[in-house]
Amino acid sequence: MPTITFIYKIGRNPKTYYGKYISDNIPDEHDGLDAEILPILIASVNLFRNYKKLPRLNTVPLIGIMSCSDSVNYLDYSTLDEIKCFDFYYIQFEKNTPYIYMNGELIL
Repeated sequence: MPTITFIYKIGRNPKTYYGKYISDNIPDEHDGLDAEILPILIASVNLFRNYKKLPRLNTVPLIGIMSCSDSVNYLDYSTLDEIKCFDFYYIQFEKNTPYIYMNGELIL
């Protein structure tokens, strides 16, 4: 499974958040991995904020890619225990509904 590990910042908040994106496909033709995952991150954060009865984001998060691996790299394998270490964790297998975690909690 292709994996993207990244950091992100929201607005003027000085906190750095950590994210991981796992999918069975990352298009070869893209305008940058950060641009590829940005809409998913925004939708997920807004879903979480709605769940917590907070207002939607009014700024676009900044994303910094830390690493990316392709589907044949077995060295990035880890157990699902790592989910609790990330602020945002996204897993989508094939065309199934994704699993989205915020702060280690399943939100979708």
